[in-house]
Amino acid sequence: MPDTGLVRRTDPQGSCRNMAHFFEKRDRWGNGFSLWILLGCIFITPLCFWSLKHTNVENDIEHWLPEDNPNAVTLRWSMKQFNLDASDSILVSWDDSSLTDSRVEKLAERLVGKPDEQGVRRDGLRQVARVTTPRDIVTRMVDHNVDRDEAIKRLEGVLVGTGALKIRLTEAGRQRQKELQRELLAKAKKELGVDLQILPATQEFEALDNDPPAETESATAAASEVAVPDPIEKTVVEFDPIPQHDFQVRWKGMLLGTPNPKLRELVLSLKGSPTTKAPDGTPLIEDCFHALGSPVAMAVVLSESGEADKSKAIAMIREAAIAVGVKPDQLHLGGRPVASTALNEGVKAAVWNKSAKLSRFWERSVIGMSGLVGVLVAFTMLRSIKLSLLVLFVSYFTVFLTISIVPVTGGNMNMVMVLMPTFLLVVVMSGAIHVAHYWRHAAYHNMATAIVESSKMATAPCVFATVTTAIGVLSLLTSELRPVRDFGMYSAVGSIIGLGAILFLLPALIQIMPSKPPKLHEVDSTKWENFGRWCCQQRHWIVWGYTAVTIACCFGLNWFKTETKVIRYFPSDATVVKDYWFLEENLVGIVPVDVIVRFDRDSQTKMNFLERMEVVRSVESQMREHADISGAIALPDFRPVSEPLPADAGALAIIRHNKMATEMERRIREGEVSGAKSFYAIAKQSSDLSKPGDAKLNQLDDELWRITAQCFIMTDTNFAEFLQDVHRRTQSVLRRHAGTNHVVTGMVPVFLQTQKALIDSQVSSFGVAYLTVAIVMVFAVRNLLAGFMTMLPNVYPIGQIFGLISYFGIPVDIGTMMTASIAMGIGVDGTLHKLTWFRKGIADGKSREDSIALAVGHSGPAIWETSAVLALGMLMLYPSELLLVSRFGWLMAAIIAVAVVGDIVFLPALLGGTLGTILIKGVKRQKEKDAGKSSSSQATVSVVPQPHLGTSNVATPHSRNH
Repeated sequence: MPDTGLVRRTDPQGSCRNMAHFFEKRDRWGNGFSLWILLGCIFITPLCFWSLKHTNVENDIEHWLPEDNPNAVTLRWSMKQFNLDASDSILVSWDDSSLTDSRVEKLAERLVGKPDEQGVRRDGLRQVARVTTPRDIVTRMVDHNVDRDEAIKRLEGVLVGTGALKIRLTEAGRQRQKELQRELLAKAKKELGVDLQILPATQEFEALDNDPPAETESATAAASEVAVPDPIEKTVVEFDPIPQHDFQVRWKGMLLGTPNPKLRELVLSLKGSPTTKAPDGTPLIEDCFHALGSPVAMAVVLSESGEADKSKAIAMIREAAIAVGVKPDQLHLGGRPVASTALNEGVKAAVWNKSAKLSRFWERSVIGMSGLVGVLVAFTMLRSIKLSLLVLFVSYFTVFLTISIVPVTGGNMNMVMVLMPTFLLVVVMSGAIHVAHYWRHAAYHNMATAIVESSKMATAPCVFATVTTAIGVLSLLTSELRPVRDFGMYSAVGSIIGLGAILFLLPALIQIMPSKPPKLHEVDSTKWENFGRWCCQQRHWIVWGYTAVTIACCFGLNWFKTETKVIRYFPSDATVVKDYWFLEENLVGIVPVDVIVRFDRDSQTKMNFLERMEVVRSVESQMREHADISGAIALPDFRPVSEPLPADAGALAIIRHNKMATEMERRIREGEVSGAKSFYAIAKQSSDLSKPGDAKLNQLDDELWRITAQCFIMTDTNFAEFLQDVHRRTQSVLRRHAGTNHVVTGMVPVFLQTQKALIDSQVSSFGVAYLTVAIVMVFAVRNLLAGFMTMLPNVYPIGQIFGLISYFGIPVDIGTMMTASIAMGIGVDGTLHKLTWFRKGIADGKSREDSIALAVGHSGPAIWETSAVLALGMLMLYPSELLLVSRFGWLMAAIIAVAVVGDIVFLPALLGGTLGTILIKGVKRQKEKDAGKSSSSQATVSVVPQPHLGTSNVATPHSRNH
């Protein structure tokens, strides 16, 4: 009678009944449950495809922080008080743009349309809400009696730039211009260490038409949605052309408003051969200068339709710019919508890049290439095409099913969530390969009971591994960042789904599509067992050497730093990076930062409106002087400077001055000056910051003034120090006026808080994960000290890799942070499988060394094969143009490689010492406890696949009788 794998038990009445395993049971029609599992997978597959069609990609950092975060609360408060748009502006500029460039107004008309006889705009893009050009702002300033040149100066670093350093040659210099340029490049490199780039002179596109340009709706004055007052009557402002020059020079790191006096001195020192009239050399350079007025930018605010599909809106803006005569390679776009769209496109391109040739598949899909390499390596390692395909199918199906859950539960994919498939692939494939190996060993002994035997053996370690992995990623729920919390939640769900796939789907597929019994050489683990014995014998050298290496690597954590600037996730040659550099070198800082100045009731009575306006102007001047701010704008910019009354002013002068201040205050407060609401507001109620009733943002009837400045993002600006400087500069003005206060908001504080939350997430989530997983391990091995010791092989690799990347100056971004959780997952899985076999060897009466050999022989090949498949697959992500994906790929490959050493080398060495001693005592106590049970209880037949090679207590393959 063949062995059916049933366990026979006798009840007290002497009746005999069969306890069938799940995979031995049949339904009423005689079908195994494996068939129903497969049919269930087929049934839900179309539903998963339907769900995936509704997947959204969202990478807006502003929405990452929780709603009750102080910086998020302050930002929303500011937007509400000043009626600001929820969307940021898109800055649009091009190489030879200038104040006299007619294409600026033509493009604005194409974007927002042209007003008809009723004043309704027609023929514009529905994706665009408003457009602001430099002419709009200057015209409004001039209408309020601001001198034209002063108005242009106030727009410097906001919508008007100076461009590259312009050089005007003498007649002698023009005759040898090429030679002169080569000499300039060489001297700048040799004497200043600066690599200059020669640019052609700025060319005027064409003169403006005599007709005044079309007026736009209430417009923005900067990249941060600044509406400005509309003039009462239309004023036509004429601009002067850029001064004549012969060529321009730029250098890497050149920023707007940052002069280089040494370079200027070097340029002017270039001279030709001495002559009678010029004994010191013939002058070749007449002058070098920066000219305000070229390039210029326009600020485009997207409508709700444009916000819903930023990619399409940006594409249409590009098309409109090209239609008015802007060359595509000279067009530059910047702003948060541009960066987030580029990031979304980069993530999609990593999955499937339609612009790459299909013959160059590694460029067409780096993620697809990663999967393909994983498949090929799996074939090589498992040495069975069918078994490899089943393992890969189970792994990828788990990923597929988990991702399909995201849209139906209201989640979005983002730069963090896009890494979740990789995490699940690591976890599920690791467990699946272990199960495949268990099946091989069982099938070698008895093909008929292999499914049941392997399933029983895999259940305990796989369940424990899944629980610890789920706990590890759930620790990310402690993070302030929403994408990190989403990653933790969905990864935990995927881990549970993966457990079901490993313990039920994979055995079901093997049962439905059985493979041939493995041959002896396929299960021969003699070399692995010998390696395990060597690790036991060399345990002291391995433990202390591995620990010393870890401590040395962890020293690098002194240079640990994070990176949350989205623009840093792109390579230096990416279009969006080049556009950002152009804008910040020549025109404007990309990131807005706002200072809200607050006057309470008492200060409003002590100072009149004009005096309060000059206080705000002083604060704005302080901000403009900061090296990391390109420019700023506020309501005082639309008024001439109000000189204070002299001490001996007469009563009539005082009355006239106060009357003018009161009238201006009335007009602005009553809304007669259109657009002023984006700069000025009166608080209609108190606003709380952290708890109800604190009124830290404002009190009732407080007067609020908004100053918006543009901060550089391409530099290595320390945002924490930057904000401290802004606070200090603002307080240097406000401390002289009682009853005044200020708040700093905008995207810079949000970036800083995100960076802080990233560090906190790394530390707190890892600490929580370590403690909770350690508790599970303590429960698994039933000893406190042993539980924490078993965590060492999983913790050491994390310290080693993060220490090394910190030492070499590689910042930890939101993607690389996830590798710690992934390393924990794969490490715990291998650890539990190895401990399971070690304890079984001790329970079977083997020596410590033979038990270590048994554990390494059974789990070593699976750990090695899993690591090879995943590490080589992850390495294929390195060519990705998106640094977030590329860095994640090679870092994952490195951390998996180091984790292999921890599991295969370090853990066996620990088992040879104190850890092994503790576990041996625990197993012996359990055996004594079991031996004391009632002898009337019939023991179950062992269904664990017996070790078959390389231990002293087991016959060799050649002595086995088949």
